[in-house]
Amino acid sequence: MTSESTLLVHAFLPGATRAVPAGKLKITEAGAEVLSCSFIYGLKYLKRKGAIEIDPTSLNFLDGRDVARMELYPANTTLFGGIRDAAPDSWGRRVIEAKFRVPVNSLSESVYLQEAGANRVGALDITADGDLAREHSKASDIRSLGYIQEAFDRVEQGLSVPANLHNLLDAGSSMGGMRPKATLLDSDESHWLAKFSSPNDRGLDIPKVERATLELARLTGLHVPPTQIKEIGDNRFAMLIKRFDRIGCGALTGKRHFNSALTFMNLHEMDSPKSSYAQIADAMRRHLNAQFLQHDLTELYRRMVFNILINHDDDHLRNHGFLLKESPDLVPIFGFQEPEEEVSLAWRLSPLYDVVPRPGVAYSRLLHLGVGEYGREATLTNAISWSERFGLSRKRAMGEIDSVWKAVREWRNCFEEFAVSGKDMDSLKSAFRHAREIGGKELGICD
Repeated sequence: MTSESTLLVHAFLPGATRAVPAGKLKITEAGAEVLSCSFIYGLKYLKRKGAIEIDPTSLNFLDGRDVARMELYPANTTLFGGIRDAAPDSWGRRVIEAKFRVPVNSLSESVYLQEAGANRVGALDITADGDLAREHSKASDIRSLGYIQEAFDRVEQGLSVPANLHNLLDAGSSMGGMRPKATLLDSDESHWLAKFSSPNDRGLDIPKVERATLELARLTGLHVPPTQIKEIGDNRFAMLIKRFDRIGCGALTGKRHFNSALTFMNLHEMDSPKSSYAQIADAMRRHLNAQFLQHDLTELYRRMVFNILINHDDDHLRNHGFLLKESPDLVPIFGFQEPEEEVSLAWRLSPLYDVVPRPGVAYSRLLHLGVGEYGREATLTNAISWSERFGLSRKRAMGEIDSVWKAVREWRNCFEEFAVSGKDMDSLKSAFRHAREIGGKELGICD
């Protein structure tokens, strides 16, 4: 049996702390399956200063396309990529289901979209038609970490959550991925994403490992948000990463719009394993401003090399993203719904997130995404083979590889500095191979 819903999509514009209606989403569903959808931007919205496009593939207008009064449809999927990115994924869905006390994947997509709440990734909110946007998040403060971990443990175990912990479930309902996570406020009321330990961590202290990996990436020169580690109790920890889609703090918090690489490439989830870093680069050429393009292409290339060197093979298209940034940068003004002056908007590669090394004994290793001429093969030889797709000469690419390697080879020192135990480092060491074993020797680099 099919059903039709009309949802109101709200957007937080640059420099604003209050959302405005952006348009209406019509969605046709059969149970949990989305059959089709369409979207119409509001005429008033399109005239606003700083109006953001929901995605640059099917809902684009920053390129000059006139979308006024047009009913728009997704090109290759049943749900717009920019809307899909604002929906909860995996973990957030489990939290919503726990709140409703229903089986896994039993709710309609329109329900998940509405229940993701104000802490969802990016600058959108989605409500029933006619409802107001949720202007202020219900994020808990960092002192609630222990209670949130308790609630999340019960969600993972399929147990009911006591009523006194229900208010904490909203904190985890909006960010994608499988790991338990929640948006929290630090002492200055800035927004941080807390990532918790899980029974599926195979004995590793993954929060500490992920933090150390991000700090190792920072040492290579990659763009990484600030991180923290917090002890919860019972020798358990949470890793906190500052949310890069939030600006300011407290009542002066603004939002930046986010799209995944999956959306940028206008692909279905099932297409991710058949895709490549070079194809992300191609999408960047289509959607990024020429002023920033080469900088971000080089950053993407270095991230690919980093993933090869640490054997991070969970590098799927949802784990690469883009932010819609304004120029000049605006400080959010309390109560404002749009910037006072016209601003220039441009898509940029987002900071790095979700990277963890994976131990392995196989000599031949593969990333999730294609690397070069030899497909997904995780070697430096393969990485150099398509360097021109990233705007890099062979010589320049070799220099980038060498630069990343010189930081990664000191991984033990970095992990020790960030409190990863010797036991965990021993468990992880097979993830880190010497560069000469994966093509560095043949290339004459990475001594």
